[in-house]
Amino acid sequence: MAQSEFEQEYTAHKGINSVLTPNDENAAPIIHYLQTSLHVKAKTFPVTGQDATLVGLQNILSGYQCGTVYKPIYLEAQAAVALAMYARAGKTPPSTLVNGSTTDSKTSTAVPSVLLTPEWVTPTNMNSTVIADQFVKASQLCVSTFAANARLPGSRRNEHLEGKERAGDQSERRRRPARSAGRASAPVSAGVDGANGAAGAVPLLHLVDVGKNFGPVRALSDITLDVPAGQVTALVGDNGAGKSS
Repeated sequence: MAQSEFEQEYTAHKGINSVLTPNDENAAPIIHYLQTSLHVKAKTFPVTGQDATLVGLQNILSGYQCGTVYKPIYLEAQAAVALAMYARAGKTPPSTLVNGSTTDSKTSTAVPSVLLTPEWVTPTNMNSTVIADQFVKASQLCVSTFAANARLPGSRRNEHLEGKERAGDQSERRRRPARSAGRASAPVSAGVDGANGAAGAVPLLHLVDVGKNFGPVRALSDITLDVPAGQVTALVGDNGAGKSS
């Protein structure tokens, strides 16, 4: 859909020289069209994105996407858990947690909200954001044609991303809690009525290194998931993170 709409607009308006897209998944087929049909060179046709997907980050490394909006899921999950605890206790959350409001589009009422600050990820800060958070693995980024582009600024001696991942940036890891390396975050389980599942029991669902592609777009990479009996398992992730896939 995104590619066909872009093709129509570009056919009608040859002067188009950049694209503002809602997320990386929409940007990917447009970038593919720019590369294969229009033979556009890297760093000459700015394209934006959001969600810090693997394909989006790779397009940034190759110079075909100028950046992506990254929203650290672990911060969203922490806020959601904190709000749930206050709600369960029947207490009003403090203003240090609920720091703003959004307007309900149907009722036009203000809804108290936790507002977090997204980050714009480029090659300059990729090491200190998505790599430091373990949101994606450097080894996933530095493959095939992207390997030559994976030497990023922002680390001592301009070291390779994969070396950065092995060595670890201790200051960043202290600042940002360790996270799952999957596109969607790791499942968070809570016991139901004290039932936590028998240790060593066979899970109801067991997935190992699952991947999913939609054409040239990689939606899931190396997803491993166990769903045990007697627990509530929640899969938390941004819009476009691959939860449905």
